[in-house]
Order: sequence, then structure tokens, then C-alpha cells
Amino acid sequence: MLTRGCSCMNLRGTKMNREIIFRGKVINDNEWVEGFLIKTKRSTLIVKEFSDDGISVNIKLGYDVRPETVGQYTGRNDLEESRIFDGDILCDDESGRKFIVVWIEEECSFLLKEIGCDVYENTIDWAAIDEGDFLALYIVGNIHDNPELLEVQR
Repeated sequence: MLTRGCSCMNLRGTKMNREIIFRGKVINDNEWVEGFLIKTKRSTLIVKEFSDDGISVNIKLGYDVRPETVGQYTGRNDLEESRIFDGDILCDDESGRKFIVVWIEEECSFLLKEIGCDVYENTIDWAAIDEGDFLALYIVGNIHDNPELLEVQR
């Protein structure tokens, strides 16, 4: 069970060899794509696969995405085994509390920020959280598709 009150949980974990994957919303059709991130002066691309040589990335296979929607995979999956990305909104199955996955540059890590609370209130180090507690979290949406979930319910 997650602690009471407002909280942030550090998602650093101990694994150093996680998948580096990004997702973003395609400009033309509003669909989400996952893959490798390429940023240029003119565009932000998500490339889904490597070229035939298996080493280089074929930009022709890339999707032009909205930069503000780009989020990185945290290396963690939710209760339903869905990948958790920066910008996802998670719900604690036991308490019903909702959290936003945020990247904190100063900490060089992902945190879970409880909706309606300050980012640094009751920060909990990810390594201190029992794996079973994390398995009670599931994705209910994200900040781009579901801004209504960011409203604090009283």
C-alpha cells in the first residue's frame, strides 16, 4: 500500500540496463507511436525500427510527432503489464489515488507526483517501495489525452 498524504515516489530502481524507448503523438493522425527518438532543428521523430542492416536507423520509417507529447519509457510496467511513460496518469488500485509520472531533471529520475500535491511533498525513494506495492498501480490515461484526470476531486 502507498503511504498516506501527498507523495512522490522515485522510479529510479536499481536496474541500469533498461530499454530506452520514447513515445509521441503523430502530428497528422493523432495516434501514439513508440520507438527511438530523433530530434532535429526542424522536427521531432519517433523511428519504430532499424534499417535492414540492423545497426542504423532509417528516418524514412520515422513519424513526425508533437514535441510536447514525447515521453520516455520508465522501464516499469503497470498492473496490466502496460509500459509506463513520462506523462502517464496512474491510479493506485487500493486507495484510488492518482499520480502523474514526471521526469525531474534535478533528480535525474522519474517520480510519481500525486495529483493535487506539490512535487516535493513526501518524496519516497523508489528502492524503498515493495515491488508488490508497485503492482497495484495501473494506467488510467495521460496528461495529453485526459487532462480532465488532472483535476482534484474533493
